[in-house]
Amino acid sequence: LVRHGKAESRKTWQGSEATRPITPLGSAASYALARELACYAPNKILSSPWKRCVETIGFFASDCSIKIEEISELTEDYHEKNPQDTLNVLINTITQLVNCDQNDNYAKTDTNDTTNTTAMCLHRPIIGSFFEYLRKITNPKAHKRILSMRSPYMHTGSAIVLHIINTPKGARIIDIESVIPIVY
Repeated sequence: LVRHGKAESRKTWQGSEATRPITPLGSAASYALARELACYAPNKILSSPWKRCVETIGFFASDCSIKIEEISELTEDYHEKNPQDTLNVLINTITQLVNCDQNDNYAKTDTNDTTNTTAMCLHRPIIGSFFEYLRKITNPKAHKRILSMRSPYMHTGSAIVLHIINTPKGARIIDIESVIPIVY
């Protein structure tokens, strides 16, 4: 899960929320984050279609020649009106990932095959809703501290990596890593 890079201030931005871009610092962090994300080799990218999310994950997508799937349910506006629909995007993605692992699709390399690693770029309010759900499927108490209960949940331009397995009780997170790129 990726939180978009530092964006232009809401107070000073003259355009719509959907077109508010990342700042030069947000751009630098997004560039650095792309190098960090490459270590996990995501082969699918989901994102809010809003400019700041697409710009943030765009560096990684461009470097890896992966198309960004823009999901309208991941916008702040959609989430505000239909939070369960937004949460269902996460739940369905996790279900697809654990089913892919269960079917042993790791060896497949064709881009049409089911993927097993997904990057998802989000907005702060959505991350809070996602974390609430993720805390429920995280077994080790030590990992729950990474899934903050307080806003802003994650730093702008950072990511968390969820290691998820399928169990008889459903998907469970067995490890979580924080990814905060260093920007000079």
